[in-house]
Amino acid sequence: MINLALLWGIINLHVVVVKEIDADISVPTLSVTPEFKVFLTGEDIHLTCRCQCPIWRIHSCRNRKLIRNLYRDVNEGECENTIEFVAAPILEGNYTCQCLILEFAKWRFSNQSDPIPIQIRGHNRTTVLVHTVFSLLLFLIMVIILIDHFCECQPAGRD
Repeated sequence: MINLALLWGIINLHVVVVKEIDADISVPTLSVTPEFKVFLTGEDIHLTCRCQCPIWRIHSCRNRKLIRNLYRDVNEGECENTIEFVAAPILEGNYTCQCLILEFAKWRFSNQSDPIPIQIRGHNRTTVLVHTVFSLLLFLIMVIILIDHFCECQPAGRD
């Protein structure tokens, strides 16, 4: 026989966990800075979620799943949240965000924003090679200029 307290707990937990989308809450907009779709490993990425006030919390999602520990309770009058991260292949995916309002001890959710795809690639070897060769040539030119400037070499001649 199921314990009445256990049954009551399951019912209450269900109420807390159930996620109801509320059409009255405007769909947020998500933007990425810089406005690339493909990033190189190590580049900084800024995702900004903008909601229509008033809201209580903003969830950030990757591939339609909440990014663990990446939600933010906002202060009164704040309606946006920016997350910043350094590009790494493991962070590739489609990013979205969602706005939440707390009413009568119940969370109301907006629909998720339109997704922004983030692709992350390793360093481009051709670009690295070109930059290395260019840097070496620049260094050699600077050395030649310095030698020419500081060396007062005169042709050997007869006195």
